[in-house]
Amino acid sequence: MSLSLAGIIAYFLWDSINGEIIFSSAIRQSLVNVAKEIEDQEVEYYYRAVNCAD
Repeated sequence: MSLSLAGIIAYFLWDSINGEIIFSSAIRQSLVNVAKEIEDQEVEYYYRAVNCAD
């Protein structure tokens, strides 16, 4: 019985660590996507400003 309990605890620990890694990767990817979107917007604003100044 104690072996089963140890197995269950190990499973939950492994699952929570794995879930945290997946969550961390999702957050990292979201931040990269937002940064890319902001970068694209800033480049577009810059080109519009340069073209309007001419």
